Amino acid sequence: MLPLLFILTVTALKDGVEDYRRGVVDEEVNNSAATKLGDWRNVNVPDDSRPFWQKLLGLNRPGTISRGVRRLREKELEEGAGKIVLTKNVADDASEKTGPKEDAHTFVQRARSLEDIQSVHSGEMHEYPPIPTDVLGSRANLTIDQALISPDDPRAGRLNQSAAELSYYPSSTRTGASGGVLDWSRQTPGTAKWERTLWKKLEIGDVVLLRDNDQIPADIVVLSTSDADGLCYVETKNLDGETNLKPRKSLKATSMISSEEDVEHASFIVDSEPPHPNLYLYNAVLRYQGRPDSDEVSGEATQGTGVPKEAQTEPVTINNLLLRGCTVRNTGWIIGLVVFTGADTKIMLNGGDTPSKRSKIEKETNFNVIMNFLILLSMCVSTAIVSGYFETLTNTSSDFYETNSQPSKYVVLNSLITFWYVLITTIPVFWADWLSSSCLIAFQNIVPISLYISIEIVKTIQAYFISQDVDMWYQPYDTACVPKTWNISDDLGQIEYIFSDKTGTLTQNIMEFQKCSVNGVTYGEGITEAMRGAAKREGRDDYPDPQEQAEQLKEMKATMLEKMAKTFKNRYLQAERVTLVAPNLAEHLADKTNPQRQHLIQFFRALAVCHTVLSDRPEPRDQPYRLDYKAESPDEAALVAAARDAGFPFVAKSNTSIDIEVMGQPERYIPLRVLEFNSTRKRMSVIVRNPEGKIVLYCKGADSVIYARLASDHDPALKEATARDMEAFANAGLRTLCISYRYLSEEEYLNWSRQHDVASSATENREEEIDKVNEKVEHSLNILGATALEDKLQEGVPDAIETLHQAGIKLWILTGDKVQTAIEIGFSCNLLKSDMEIMILAADSLDDARNKVEAALNKLATILGPPQKSNKSGIASRKKGCAVVIDGDTLRHALDPSIKPLFLSLGTQCDTVVCCRVSPAQKALTVKLVKDGCNAMTLSIGDGMCHQVLFIHILNTNAP
Repeated sequence: MLPLLFILTVTALKDGVEDYRRGVVDEEVNNSAATKLGDWRNVNVPDDSRPFWQKLLGLNRPGTISRGVRRLREKELEEGAGKIVLTKNVADDASEKTGPKEDAHTFVQRARSLEDIQSVHSGEMHEYPPIPTDVLGSRANLTIDQALISPDDPRAGRLNQSAAELSYYPSSTRTGASGGVLDWSRQTPGTAKWERTLWKKLEIGDVVLLRDNDQIPADIVVLSTSDADGLCYVETKNLDGETNLKPRKSLKATSMISSEEDVEHASFIVDSEPPHPNLYLYNAVLRYQGRPDSDEVSGEATQGTGVPKEAQTEPVTINNLLLRGCTVRNTGWIIGLVVFTGADTKIMLNGGDTPSKRSKIEKETNFNVIMNFLILLSMCVSTAIVSGYFETLTNTSSDFYETNSQPSKYVVLNSLITFWYVLITTIPVFWADWLSSSCLIAFQNIVPISLYISIEIVKTIQAYFISQDVDMWYQPYDTACVPKTWNISDDLGQIEYIFSDKTGTLTQNIMEFQKCSVNGVTYGEGITEAMRGAAKREGRDDYPDPQEQAEQLKEMKATMLEKMAKTFKNRYLQAERVTLVAPNLAEHLADKTNPQRQHLIQFFRALAVCHTVLSDRPEPRDQPYRLDYKAESPDEAALVAAARDAGFPFVAKSNTSIDIEVMGQPERYIPLRVLEFNSTRKRMSVIVRNPEGKIVLYCKGADSVIYARLASDHDPALKEATARDMEAFANAGLRTLCISYRYLSEEEYLNWSRQHDVASSATENREEEIDKVNEKVEHSLNILGATALEDKLQEGVPDAIETLHQAGIKLWILTGDKVQTAIEIGFSCNLLKSDMEIMILAADSLDDARNKVEAALNKLATILGPPQKSNKSGIASRKKGCAVVIDGDTLRHALDPSIKPLFLSLGTQCDTVVCCRVSPAQKALTVKLVKDGCNAMTLSIGDGMCHQVLFIHILNTNAP
């Protein structure tokens, strides 16, 4: 038993160390610093929320500062934490830190003077941290009426000094204009101040202050930001793996809040939905008592006039919500309201319970050991019973040959001793010889104790070899492979199925604008990897060598840029980043008599206006004309960057304007509405007023969606030519988008805008109502052109996939791309081969899906035939490879219980399965189907994005 106890102890220690490390990380996160509003009553938190036993013992009294918070504040004080200046309407940095070198009086004057802390309209400053409380107590004694004292009175000087000190703190009377949720006629204590605390101390309803580069500690509704338009930007890398900045916006009714005093004078209720894991959906309503717009005048004009207040509401959406785990970027400060904390936050709900993953050998060994223990137990019990029975017999040979050999005179005790050997340490020594034949000791060899020790030693050595493998060293990050767990490394040699995402896994998720089609004319000379793969499959060799091609493209780009430079001045051009190489584009833009010129201008103007991209000048002084774009997706950033390099740069955006340049000439558009992209709409639109005063709707999206909404009298030749070009782009492995537009009349826009406002304020089914309203304006479109982006393959992917094919491992690719694009990418990375039989499944109904799957099974049996005899490697060979490509709608039907077994049989007989246009939930269901249906060993490969968590958790083994 000692070896077993040893291995159990070692395993427990190893698991304990891993749990301790996870606990340390969790504790570090929960004890991170945050800034919340203190000395202010949160009505959502009970006055005394302590459990009974803490009340009985007098522990953690309300208002007391915990040791963790005290240590945090002391540490920051020792480090000389600087003051935070909150500034509204500042062009450069809105948050700056200064060293604590000023004396208390100077600090008070800067921090609390009402000349500095005015209403949000003043654009003045407000500082953090608050001033010492001893100064606060002095204001209670200032009750002298200055009007009763003569200027010659000696007390006048002291009064003026005291009055100045009093002004360091706001009084409970009106000091700014009422509006939105602010009501300066309310009497408040005036004691609220920002204070440092820990993440785990935050409660629902707390008001928090976030600064640039801060991690967001909870799910927070944005009340106000340092931006005049109420915008803020977050990096969602911890949620979806992307470093692109996502814009968020404050609520209109709370955008005037800019200080603690404003929060004290605010009165509103946020009616929120319950927590749920959907990262892209949030519905709540802000309710407050506000004055009608016509009555919102200055504070002096409305105070005491009895202007009636009306119940008003404002919708709160996901665009007003900051999610825990994200990081604030390019924003001076944010004041927000906590709505979900801890386990109720969306990132925690998406994580779920981490499954316990055990290797196949470990599971089988555990089962065998348990069965051996049961056999050992039954043998010991049987032997003890038989021993007790024979001891009760009389007139046997034992009466003569085994006199006084029993440990006691009690039969039951002797039987127990026969069974349980542990008593050897508590009984007299002269029984030891008899106990040495006890059953547990005699039969213990039945349990393979040494097997556990051997397996653990082998796993430890395997983990060491993996971490030291030179071939797994990643040079760009200068890091080795890090095995996150040691107990499943032996499963890597038993993998039967690999499930992988495409974007960011097979490809780099770095988009390059390669080609476009404008008015039926194609632009772009680049040759993609998919095009080379297609030519190789067809036996053609009409493409130049990659190195030769690079030289040709370099020459053509130089010629194109030179031609464009002579035509107009593009100050924002970044020649080194130009990916659209099209000499005919420069020629058409330079020829003012060419009718294609105007079509190109309209096309690139739409790319520069129709987006949600943010422009950034990383070095405004040294490189004032260098523009970088931050977008929610790399596709959108690539489109706007291509327009910039073609001479149509997007310069800046605000709530009231969109500034672009058209071939060197500035243009300003007034943004009216943004109809955002989602997976259901598959398109996004913007409605703007152009410089001529006309209202224009620009729309871009999937070709099927745009074509379904074209004008009835649209030019059929242009439709056919653009569709033909997009098909050619898709065959080249490029991601396509269709660009369109239409003009709106003033009356049509106003009527639609009212309907959109009503839908946006809906408390139930808001997203569905908004989609219905959007359908009423996104119609009668006219095609401007199409774009084609290339997502380059990761280095070494084709060779790795070929090796997996040779090893007999089957690959399932789960992607959101369209079918044709996924097929071409599959060919370029050896996922699909020219000698494979590729079956494309597309069905509109359940019966149609069943018929398609049954037909594919019949075709599979005809083509492949029965499996051939295994080769030397033990892998059964087939006459011919086979692959299945299925879209998301058909997959939804294929996962129906009535068709699921047929689809599983089809997929498991194919070498490759490509699932296109699938959702995260469908990914998880597909993985679960194979894992449970085949009882197979599975491996997931992903980039760790949040939408992949579901299917990664289901799998046996994961590889980031």
